[in-house]
Amino acid sequence: MVICAWLRNDLRVHDNVVLHEAARLAAQRKVPVVPVYVFDPRYFQRTRYKTLRTGSLRALFLLQSVLALKRRLRRRGSDLLIKVGKPEKVLPPLLSSNSVLLTQQEVTSPELTIDSWVRLAMEERRIPQSQWRYCWGSTLFHKDDIGLQQGFDDVPEFFSKFLHGLQKVWPRNSEDWDETTRDGNVCPELSTISSLVRPPLPKLETGDLRMTLTLLSSEGMDFEPSWKDLPFPEKVVEPVVDDALMGGEEEGLKRLSDYLWKTDFASTYYPERQLIFGDYQASRLGPWLSLGNLSPRKVFQECLRFCEHHGNDDADPRTKHARRLITELTWRDFFRFYAGKHGTLERWSVAAWGGSVHQRWQRSWGSPVGDHSRKANWLALIDGWRSSRRNLALMNGYVIS
Repeated sequence: MVICAWLRNDLRVHDNVVLHEAARLAAQRKVPVVPVYVFDPRYFQRTRYKTLRTGSLRALFLLQSVLALKRRLRRRGSDLLIKVGKPEKVLPPLLSSNSVLLTQQEVTSPELTIDSWVRLAMEERRIPQSQWRYCWGSTLFHKDDIGLQQGFDDVPEFFSKFLHGLQKVWPRNSEDWDETTRDGNVCPELSTISSLVRPPLPKLETGDLRMTLTLLSSEGMDFEPSWKDLPFPEKVVEPVVDDALMGGEEEGLKRLSDYLWKTDFASTYYPERQLIFGDYQASRLGPWLSLGNLSPRKVFQECLRFCEHHGNDDADPRTKHARRLITELTWRDFFRFYAGKHGTLERWSVAAWGGSVHQRWQRSWGSPVGDHSRKANWLALIDGWRSSRRNLALMNGYVIS
């Protein structure tokens, strides 16, 4: 019997709910923990638009993040089992009938579809469904703390209403609510948002993720993939390593520390946000947050500490702009919950193929399928974005950056 911690978009040790739950169950049941990461070839294929689902830069960042996590776990007396293949083929053979599979709950249809295949494979091996357990750890707010225990159907369509629904976060009384309030002007109050954010989980100590010597020395545990091991269906050139953008938990924590404490970001972040060509005129924490190298609660905690260090003075531009960064974390939560409600754009469009959603898409871009004249225009727009030739300064800036 083992506790299998299947890691996906949570490639860190700090504030990792899956690893903490695995450590708790392992201590309770006196069994070992096996952290696992699987490079699924489906994420390295091309889409119907002929683009790679995982481009070369993201693939390198992901590879760096996985190897960095393996090193961090080894320093704690554990390890990371890295596999290449489909999870529904890789994971069930690791489990016995009384093993437990833990993983972070995702929200979009590709991940949920893979989850269903894994659960079906477990059922075929007569592993009870009760041995599959989800953990929530991808957002600043825990979904259970904001009324989303039963699902995402009640997530509003607009960010301002999302904050309004949180009640405690929205700084005004409901009687003062103005339906014309623009989303861009909405900013949660620091003192009230703190009451809805759970503190980061305590640090995992050496031995918490116990592994037996047999597991540590087992076949495959020493596998450390290189670029050639990534499951691209075709030859993809390995990009040059960028020392300023390295994947991994340590690199993410360093970027966060540098951004908050070793630069003058607070005087430039918000007013000059559109001039994003400087190293610290935007946080650029997105890559580390997207793969879970950084916990949003860790970023929030550091922002709080920064504000407290400067006296929580509302008039101080440094605390003002640190709070804007917290607002961006709240936006990130909203989009994740919104994705949980609607799934992917593709699924949403198909479901509303004859309705207003798809009609708006067609009017704006042309249908990418079946309408060749509009498809050419649609592809030209995409090419303009990619080559930063659109008449949109902010978009061009992001592409070049």
